Amino acid sequence: MRSIVFITSILFILSFLGSCTLSNLNKSEEKIPTSNITTEINNPTPIPTITPIPTPTNTPIAITENKIIKPTSTSTPTVTNTPEPPSSYTNEMAKLIFEKNIDSKQITLTSVTKTLWKDKSMNCPKPGIYYEKFTPPDHGFIYILESDKEKWEYHSDSTGELTINCTEVKNNMTDSINISKNNLFEKAISIKIYRNNQQKIPVLAGEITDKNEILYISELLNIQIPLIKKSNCEAKFKIVFNFDKKDKNYDWFCENNKNMIKGYGDIWIEFESVAPKEFQNVIGKYLSGKPLPIVPGMD
Repeated sequence: MRSIVFITSILFILSFLGSCTLSNLNKSEEKIPTSNITTEINNPTPIPTITPIPTPTNTPIAITENKIIKPTSTSTPTVTNTPEPPSSYTNEMAKLIFEKNIDSKQITLTSVTKTLWKDKSMNCPKPGIYYEKFTPPDHGFIYILESDKEKWEYHSDSTGELTINCTEVKNNMTDSINISKNNLFEKAISIKIYRNNQQKIPVLAGEITDKNEILYISELLNIQIPLIKKSNCEAKFKIVFNFDKKDKNYDWFCENNKNMIKGYGDIWIEFESVAPKEFQNVIGKYLSGKPLPIVPGMD
């Protein structure tokens, strides 16, 4: 009888525990409704988009051959390579010091440029001088010497041995004329040379007909020759350039000035000029074959 009661008690307890378990399960199912699960799956909570932050980059400094390029000021001129002046420029500095009494501490070489010279005048000819051509043209220099108050421009050949103070040449420039260019001497048919006898009558002493010689004489006179006050020197010769229509006459050579030359016309009433010495050498060949100033029959 007791065994039956014990077993019955055990069954009752198990039955009670089972009902409790089912009840808990039902409650659990009520806490998680199926519709909510579906909603969460169909409408997931969006994950916020992360905007990437750009990685900062360093602006590089412009570098050429590992050297930093500094900005150039607009007021600063572009630097160019200045050539070395001819070594003889020191001689010109010495002349300024000893001949013009310029303080040596004040003299400065301020500019040097290279250039091309066609003849030995180096673009700074003195009136009345014929300058030989450079063959080939010479690569010379122009340089500037300055003091506190003055400036001098020098033209030099490539060696520096031939140098002209161009400033002094320009400062001493006088009125001049180019008789060859003005009268187209290169177109002359011939050049006749007359000697004035004791009665001052022109006597033919020589004639130049060779075209090359005429061109050379034309080139010798194709320079600026100075206009100077007329002297009382009497010309010994007359040079006549013969053309097809009209001749051009010039008095030439006197005792006081063997290079004197003067034409006819208004400008020559008050002035005369000086032909280059090379002109005398050419004309002399046609005067009985004897060089000037010794000329047969000259008074």
